[in-house]
Amino acid sequence: MGGFTLMATNNIKPFATGAGANVLSQAEYEALAALVTGFQSGKASSAQINKALRQATFIAAALAQYVTNKTGQDVLDNGDVTAFITKMAVAFGKDFQALDAGLTSLATLAGGANKLPYFTAADVFSQTDLTLVGRDILGKTTAAQVLVYLAGAPLASPALTGTPTAPTAAAGTNSTQIATTAFVQAIAALLAPLASPILTGTPTAPTADVGTSTTQVASTAYVMNMLRNIGLNQAPQTITNNFDWQTATFASGQSYLVATTNWLNSPPGLTFIAGDTVAINVVMSRTSSRIVVFVVSQQTSSTYKYRYMVVIDGAAGSRTFSIEQVFTSAGATVIPIANGGTGASTAAGALTSLGAAPNASPTFTGTPAAPTAASGTSTTQLATTAFVSGALSDAGIGNATTPFVTDFDWQQADFVTGVIQAFQFSTTLNQPVGVTYLASTSVTIQTLQARGTLFVVKMVPLTSSASNRREYTIVISGAKGSRVFHVNQNYNDDSSTVIPLANGGTGSSTAAGALDALGLGQGSALPVGVPAPWPLATAPSGWLKCNGATFSASTYPELAKAYPALKLPDLRGEFIRGWDDGRNVDTGRAIYSSQSSYGGLINVGTSTLKAAMSDTGTPVMDIISLNGVLFNDETTFKDVVVTPGDNRPRNIAFNYIVRAA
Repeated sequence: MGGFTLMATNNIKPFATGAGANVLSQAEYEALAALVTGFQSGKASSAQINKALRQATFIAAALAQYVTNKTGQDVLDNGDVTAFITKMAVAFGKDFQALDAGLTSLATLAGGANKLPYFTAADVFSQTDLTLVGRDILGKTTAAQVLVYLAGAPLASPALTGTPTAPTAAAGTNSTQIATTAFVQAIAALLAPLASPILTGTPTAPTADVGTSTTQVASTAYVMNMLRNIGLNQAPQTITNNFDWQTATFASGQSYLVATTNWLNSPPGLTFIAGDTVAINVVMSRTSSRIVVFVVSQQTSSTYKYRYMVVIDGAAGSRTFSIEQVFTSAGATVIPIANGGTGASTAAGALTSLGAAPNASPTFTGTPAAPTAASGTSTTQLATTAFVSGALSDAGIGNATTPFVTDFDWQQADFVTGVIQAFQFSTTLNQPVGVTYLASTSVTIQTLQARGTLFVVKMVPLTSSASNRREYTIVISGAKGSRVFHVNQNYNDDSSTVIPLANGGTGSSTAAGALDALGLGQGSALPVGVPAPWPLATAPSGWLKCNGATFSASTYPELAKAYPALKLPDLRGEFIRGWDDGRNVDTGRAIYSSQSSYGGLINVGTSTLKAAMSDTGTPVMDIISLNGVLFNDETTFKDVVVTPGDNRPRNIAFNYIVRAA
């Protein structure tokens, strides 16, 4: 028997494809609104549904049959989408080749004459213009041929001719970039000559070791180190212990601060008080074996303030010392004027002999004069009357007219203790917040204290108007440009001054206003919510009539606490009765509850009616009308039941009001 091949199965079938199938025509389908929106509410006709199903199943069946034909595999209606996609890929592979990415990229280029395609990335092409020179270079086989063609020099050791040029590097460049003549000239212009250079700015140099004595330039650090090495320029100078006169180094200008308690090999004849510290200053060192020094006590007492000149001879270790006391310690020693002395043994005598006044508390006569110090000087120099007058004038004191500042800036102004300045406050810059004056008001300020960046200033207006005479004390802190101002008003007895509650005042300039501000105004002694009788039809300010009206909690928050239902009691024509609160006289009553009228039972028996009421609190009545018969308080009758109604005592009608705020 011959072989046979079973056809693969395709379960995906087209729907409604037979002749005369119940479907819309193509024109009707394309005109169908549901083609865009889909079927909405209501019912779709079977022809509409069939048309939509046929369009979808027709394509699905054709695609499934294509896959079956190409792969020879079944396409079953089993919902396995992944398996179908795999088969579909196999089917497409029978007829189509996968696109090459590089060729696809190359195919996007618009070819033309003198164009050269090139890769810019993997499988990515671009193109550029190909010139005649480019084609020639591409025809060369070696780099040497290319250089010959371009008439260029090789990178390695090029032999340049003519006047080759190159870009000039920026000043300070330090790389393998070629230096042009312009670059070299620019660098040369920045250098100082070796011979007699004239340096500018702040030239620097390496600091030599202490003791170096060559042609090396000395930096400021070297000079300061050398000075410190010989005991100069030290603040404070260091005390040298165990100073040895035989081995110490002495250089001209050198200074030692030496403790006498532990110095060694001191020259005989140097006498100082026990524990004294002395300064040894080298005034001359002609050779290493001939030295002159001064030795000065640091004592402040004239009794022990010795000073010696010591001449040192000989090499270190075998030195000899010649000592001369410069000033004698004997109080009786008097050096005559001819020899540079005072000719007296006392200060008073010396001053007399010298024709001078004492430094301490001198008593001048006549009209002594002295040079006038420059403005702003603050030293021990004597102040002349001219200096004092100028200083006071600068501070705004003692002037017939205070100088007027026109460009005062609170952030940049200088505040000096005692200085007075005047200006128009409204025109000043960066004014402190909290200072209030009328427009064009002139003010004076005086600096009471200045300490670093903290100042205290008093400000007073130049006005006779009581309503504008506000005084301030201003504390200023911080550096210029970022100052912070703390303003305090100084209260005075001007009629316009009203001291607020926060500062212990009443906050008002009138008695009525003060009472209101202190919460002592009309009815303020009563808590909010307390009803009170009022003799007028209109309630006063802050009060409402007890007429059962509603109110707003946001407007009357305190009243809302007393009446949380936000409705006032209606006391029109009503009496107020005390709450029983456990007394058991009026039991069963809640606070703020109403009670209707009640006549009650008058128990009189056969007694004479005296209008005595029962314990239930029935109002007192002088005359009772029963069924049209009047009974006065002398009538005798038995028990009578009084019908509730308007049973009232004698009364006066007041308007009940309640404090609302």
